[in-house]
Amino acid sequence: MPWGTHCGRPYWQWFAWSFSYFGIILWLPTLLVLAGMLLGDVLLYTVGVRLAAIASWGVMLPLVGRFGTRP
Repeated sequence: MPWGTHCGRPYWQWFAWSFSYFGIILWLPTLLVLAGMLLGDVLLYTVGVRLAAIASWGVMLPLVGRFGTRP
């Protein structure tokens, strides 16, 4: 298989997902401050995004447990 695989997924796909996810999480607050948002607003926005992520995990876990994963 070209590019190698890990659990059936190409390594480049894993790298692209990780790079984009952590790039957004780590750099978005800095970019928003540089764009002119107030630091307090940026922190509230960041906390809101993280709380939404936790809530979505809480919703998806029972659904995946109920219906399972499909290849």
